[in-house]
Amino acid sequence: MANIIAVVLTQRVRENASIDWTIKESVRAKLKVIVKRTLRQFGDPLDMQMLATETVLK
Repeated sequence: MANIIAVVLTQRVRENASIDWTIKESVRAKLKVIVKRTLRQFGDPLDMQMLATETVLK
């Protein structure tokens, strides 16, 4: 399940044209929204949000 979520997160981040990649805060803010929505879709608890966000940023 974690692999599927990672693939979906990666696709959504790449497809999000509103992310300003030159501003780190913009990337973090948009990524948090994408992670929250994706985790909710897969029924995962929102307490995984911080870990998922940090993992994708790395």
